[in-house]
Amino acid sequence: MMKKILETLVRAVTALRNWFAQQGRKQKQKRFAALFSRSVWQNRLAIEHSEITGGLLMALDRKNKKLLVIERSKNNKQRHCVPLTTLTSALVVRETNKSGGIQKIFLVLKQKHKDKNIRICFFNGAYNSAAELLLLSRCALRWKSRIDLYKHTDLMPV
Repeated sequence: MMKKILETLVRAVTALRNWFAQQGRKQKQKRFAALFSRSVWQNRLAIEHSEITGGLLMALDRKNKKLLVIERSKNNKQRHCVPLTTLTSALVVRETNKSGGIQKIFLVLKQKHKDKNIRICFFNGAYNSAAELLLLSRCALRWKSRIDLYKHTDLMPV
């Protein structure tokens, strides 16, 4: 009898903990969506393509040739609205650890007339699992290709 009561209590506590965690995730998603909407409105963007990968949101405005980046990870919070015409290059950079394993994957945006590059982290070995490495690496390469394509007026698809 006592064992059943304890089992029921443990299940109830677990269910409550899961419910609170889910509510916390929903609140974070709402704040993330509000930040995205605010950024789109402030920069007068007409988003054609957007993608959310973990705590990273990237969106392209083909009409105005701008890239919106919102990154919200545990140790990094950044928001950029980058005119594609100011970019000299977009590079996918892989940082390795001492044993040669990939530790981080960044998309580095180099801008004209600015000393500091914009580094967008797609994979961080401290937070992402090794199973996500290939997926996030392809995601970084896909965004590099999009940026390269959309920054040139004559190559823009209709």
